[in-house]
Amino acid sequence: MVLRLDNETINFFFNDRLQTFPLLQAAITLYNSKEQLVRTSVRSITLTIFGIANNDMQGMFHMLPFAAFYANLACHLRDLWLQIDLKIGEITPEDEGKHMECVIKQAEDANETLFYIEDLLETTQTTNTKVYN
Repeated sequence: MVLRLDNETINFFFNDRLQTFPLLQAAITLYNSKEQLVRTSVRSITLTIFGIANNDMQGMFHMLPFAAFYANLACHLRDLWLQIDLKIGEITPEDEGKHMECVIKQAEDANETLFYIEDLLETTQTTNTKVYN
């Protein structure tokens, strides 16, 4: 359904009078879910929506609660890095395999988050160029 969103169909999900976007609001609350499939879906939804060149909608992304999403995403990345640091500190020669597996998984999650942030910045920059030109 989200992949079918465009500048016309987005109006079914975006209320410009009330400045609400229930689909996006629901999605961004799940950005740090433990389930990989949920995180992937949230990333797909947000990248699709942020990529739509709609003046009213793009302006709303710079206001609360949507602007807080960027700060929350940065805090989530910070927490991943802190968890990696703690796990590295727990590595001992006896437990090296167990802890290294966890460190590698958390490092992969951090890398995925960084790639997602890169995609968000590229999408937002491209969309803002279309909207404001």
